Amino acid sequence: MHNRNQVDESGSAEFVYRSTYLHEVDLVAEQFEQAGIAFYRSEETMGVRRAMPLAAPAACLPWSWFLVVVPAPHAARARALIDSLPVSHGE
Repeated sequence: MHNRNQVDESGSAEFVYRSTYLHEVDLVAEQFEQAGIAFYRSEETMGVRRAMPLAAPAACLPWSWFLVVVPAPHAARARALIDSLPVSHGE
């Protein structure tokens, strides 16, 4: 699992929570929604990011991640909230 900042097209650093476990991204997304933090969910395979399907698989293929992406203005709040959750942390 990786938490990291990435620079989007506008030059702003977005915060990305990554996990190979769907239940972890579900928990993170639910907590962001309750806290009013803007986010979107997606999947990434070998560096290619695409929208999260409505019926996401329960597990990822090798080199794949489930993502919760937070725009730069909400990144600090998102990072602080994730630190308090029982999900994977760090690189």
